[in-house]
Amino acid sequence: MHLNKIQETFTPLQQSGTRIDKLLAQNFTQITRENFKKEIKGGNVLVNGEKTKPNYVTREHDKIEVDISFQETIRKTIANSNIEINVLYEHSDFLIIEKPAGISVHPSEKEPDETLANGLIAKFPKLQNIGENPMRPGIVHRLDKYTSGLLIVPKNQTAFDFFKDLFKNHGVIKQYSAICWGTLSKKEGLVSLYIGRSKSNPLKQSTSKYASKLGSAKQALTKYKLQKESLDKTKSLILTMPKTGRKHQIRVHLHSIGHPIVGDKMYQLEKHTQENKDFKRFLLHASQLKFSYADGKKYEFNSPIPEEFFDGF
Repeated sequence: MHLNKIQETFTPLQQSGTRIDKLLAQNFTQITRENFKKEIKGGNVLVNGEKTKPNYVTREHDKIEVDISFQETIRKTIANSNIEINVLYEHSDFLIIEKPAGISVHPSEKEPDETLANGLIAKFPKLQNIGENPMRPGIVHRLDKYTSGLLIVPKNQTAFDFFKDLFKNHGVIKQYSAICWGTLSKKEGLVSLYIGRSKSNPLKQSTSKYASKLGSAKQALTKYKLQKESLDKTKSLILTMPKTGRKHQIRVHLHSIGHPIVGDKMYQLEKHTQENKDFKRFLLHASQLKFSYADGKKYEFNSPIPEEFFDGF
């Protein structure tokens, strides 16, 4: 270890709407979020020339000034061979894996060594140096902890950069299977609502027809199509096709049309509160990925819907 120093001023354009302690930890991975909290409280981080608090939610045109001395340590993802990795397909440049529900994609301070990334490093050690953050090796897109299904994992930096641009330009076609509450009035439709951070709960997202009603809102589009109704007509199996990639997009969009995902305790209607307690996870599965790769070939991968989704169908 040796003494190092961060002296930098920047504006969080793409990361606005994020807590400042979290944003700084994402941008300066050599310092933990807990340490940033201490530095913010100590007045070593200014927003628009003023002292701030760790829970301050950043805005698009904020001027953030960081002046911190620290003991530099190399933070890397801890390999964990006990984490099972189900590889559906292996290309010379990338992997297609099936993520189980109940496991996070990458480490956090609460889960330093029990995530998918920990298992990936154990099985594919060269991934440690792939990507933009040593705590997210080879991670170019994510699924929520309780969402199961398909993930692309680049095996080299060139592939990582390719897929990063592909996702940015909507070149990856994704389909998710979900069980939602109720029967749909239309067999297919399109939800077009802005998504932004909830004002009442920073862990949640909210929707609105108007961007001005939400902080740092972004337009989001989700197509859906009815596949099957349960025998008692209380639930529906639907196929969802997000055209954008916002946080919690499918979950919050389905909630907004009155058909939240079964088991989703964060986005639920009051009438489903008791029934949702019977589910250990929400029933959302990344079932298909389609894209064209740099080798000129078109790829399509499918993952079967978990059997637990079909109870009552």
